[in-house]
Amino acid sequence: MSPHLLDKKREDLASWLEENKISPAHLKPLMQTIFGGKNNFLKNSRTLPEKLVRLLPDPLYPDLKISALEISEDDGSKKFLLELEDGKEIEMVLIPEKNRLTLCVSSQVGCAQKCVFCHTGKMGLLRNLKAEEIVAQVVTANEWLIQNAVAENPNTVTNLVFMGMGEPLDNVEALSQAISIIKDPWGLGITPRKITVSTAGHLKGLRKLLAEEPNVSLALSLHSPDSLLRTKLMPITKENPLDEVLLEMENFATLRKRKIFLQYTLFEGVNNEEEHANKLISLLAGRPFKINLIPFNEVSFSLLKRPSDESVRAFQDKLIRGGIRTTVRFSKGRDIQAACGQLIRNK
Repeated sequence: MSPHLLDKKREDLASWLEENKISPAHLKPLMQTIFGGKNNFLKNSRTLPEKLVRLLPDPLYPDLKISALEISEDDGSKKFLLELEDGKEIEMVLIPEKNRLTLCVSSQVGCAQKCVFCHTGKMGLLRNLKAEEIVAQVVTANEWLIQNAVAENPNTVTNLVFMGMGEPLDNVEALSQAISIIKDPWGLGITPRKITVSTAGHLKGLRKLLAEEPNVSLALSLHSPDSLLRTKLMPITKENPLDEVLLEMENFATLRKRKIFLQYTLFEGVNNEEEHANKLISLLAGRPFKINLIPFNEVSFSLLKRPSDESVRAFQDKLIRGGIRTTVRFSKGRDIQAACGQLIRNK
């Protein structure tokens, strides 16, 4: 056993119980106790056999300490600063929406991709998160919600988006393991369709993820229909050609009979002109993609600018007239630097 239990799938825990000659009847209550959080464990561990409780590691969880919390006055989003056991820091964001609570989780400390518009990319990559550290973010958020009796309905995380710090598919093994654990109905019980993995376009990682977790939802950070411009904005394009990434996602969408979200951040005078809209229409016509337009969330170091709301609506109207399903997503948490591309830590 590792020092903690949050990286154990159901079959791993079943084998462990068998090795220690403990009845498999205790597997479900064990998982429900573990993934219910520390307070739940202290309360419900009395229902487990004393022999089993003695075998459990102490501490039971990786220590994700909430070092700071900021709450948006605009929309109620909550940005948590979490300190990991090695002293490094990550951020996660809890986003209240109608009839659901979405948690934006991190997969890495920093990011190696160096997208020119992203604050996280300025950190570089410090390290990957372990599967248990990914799962622990969900457990920590649920614990906080229960302890603070937040008047939101529901009061536990219902949806998960891997849109926090890091490129999730750069850490695909830990990501796949964490998703397998998070989706288990005896554990956190978040169904794969409510788990969205966002990528800048990492082909090798995408193929591995879909082989292991074929029912997750996908989102691609697109930001340009033109490969040359996209390479300038997102260097990952050089080794992961846009046409190949789109084809891989299109095949997945067709097989699964679902649409793929394309996130398109609008930068004034860079990718929001009529020519860009026309190229998008040509590139995406008849394909199973839906575009989310995101007005750029400005960060201090960047020379890129946010377009006007009128410009955003005009771009959207052009795409819709061209037959492309398009919505505008005004990012939440902007007033606390919790929106897309704004997460950064110094450690």
